[in-house]
Amino acid sequence: MSARLRAISLLAVALLAAACGSPTDTRAQGPDAGARSAYSAVLSEIKGLDERARWNRLVQLAEQESGTFLVYGTLVNDQFKPIMSDFVRATGSSKIKASFYRSGSEEMLERVLQEARAGRPRSDAVITLATDLRILGDQRLLQRFDSPLSQKLSKDVVFPDWAGVYINAYTLSWNTKLVKADQVPTTWEEVLNYTAHPVGIEVQSYDWFATMVTRYFMAEKGMTEQQAVAAFTKAKATFVPVNGRSTLAELLSAGEYGLGIGTYTQTIDDAKRDGAPVEWKPPVQPLVQRPNGVAAMAGSDQPATALLFVDYLLSERGQKLIASFSRIPTNRDVPGALPQEYRVLTVNEEEMVGQRQKWTDLYGKVTGQPAQK
Repeated sequence: MSARLRAISLLAVALLAAACGSPTDTRAQGPDAGARSAYSAVLSEIKGLDERARWNRLVQLAEQESGTFLVYGTLVNDQFKPIMSDFVRATGSSKIKASFYRSGSEEMLERVLQEARAGRPRSDAVITLATDLRILGDQRLLQRFDSPLSQKLSKDVVFPDWAGVYINAYTLSWNTKLVKADQVPTTWEEVLNYTAHPVGIEVQSYDWFATMVTRYFMAEKGMTEQQAVAAFTKAKATFVPVNGRSTLAELLSAGEYGLGIGTYTQTIDDAKRDGAPVEWKPPVQPLVQRPNGVAAMAGSDQPATALLFVDYLLSERGQKLIASFSRIPTNRDVPGALPQEYRVLTVNEEEMVGQRQKWTDLYGKVTGQPAQK
């Protein structure tokens, strides 16, 4: 575990301990009563309204809130900026102002936890990894998720205090010049015993590995954990560790490997559009998915705008924009979602938060040291 991750973990533990501590320590209570009551007041205003009426009323309430609405997120800037601009346009209001702060997931999580500990939360909403949202929810820093749009989302991406905005789907990929269509493995067992070419394996994809071990080899194939892990550590395939999914896609495109493990579907689709000889369809199933989600921050002094923003991202308009970035939308009404006939396993976020060190250590035995680009 990196020094930064260790520090974040300690900070989260300290914050949780404080939250369970002295009732006179206002910093330990999470968001103050005023912020909570502000959300309650907004929710009472929109209770029972249909999707359109709720949107219109939230716009009216958001116009009464002062300041600039601020979102923390892990989206890249050339996606984050158009999303925030389109959100403001979607409200049709010149009174609503919005901005964003972009960082990597570890830095963003650390920032939010430190602000909460200091009693000075700044963000009104967050877009980040599922695991980080789980940690923030455990610290009582997120507002309970409440949106009629939840009915249009896959049940696997709706949680008590956040919802999935887009899906990252892990898939096997291959170089079409090296591996012909009739030579592509059709099962994960065949992948692990593929010997025709080296197999690039992404070293950070411990969540994919944990899900395959527990939910495929153990739950579906009846293996013990030891047997399931051994299916990887004793595989006949020659694994070459690669640090980064984009790097793996580049090396796969260049013909360094026949197969790639730990790539995202959208990364391979982007490479294909650029003319690279790579493919992931038809997929080796099951695929493994992990949502990135959005949540309104419980300490926000702009609760109406925060709820409005969540609704926007999950709406058809917001999801179409997200899909235009080659991301997999979570709204079932928007084209681009994984076909329903695909077998998909969802990462167990509780397991990833509680047993991260275990699975990173085990996966390290499979991958070895990262290769240089």
